[in-house]
Amino acid sequence: MEFKYAILYVEKVKETLAFYQKAFGFDIKFIPPEEDLWRADYRQYDYSFCIF
Repeated sequence: MEFKYAILYVEKVKETLAFYQKAFGFDIKFIPPEEDLWRADYRQYDYSFCIF
């Protein structure tokens, strides 16, 4: 088994991703116009930040 992707359900997507960028160096990969699901890269993994 290999980890490649994770979805994080959060209340404040923009603020949460800003924290992960500052703390861990995440790179933003995709932001839709609605800004309700952001995708980011960290090392070789993909992460999605989604409003719950």
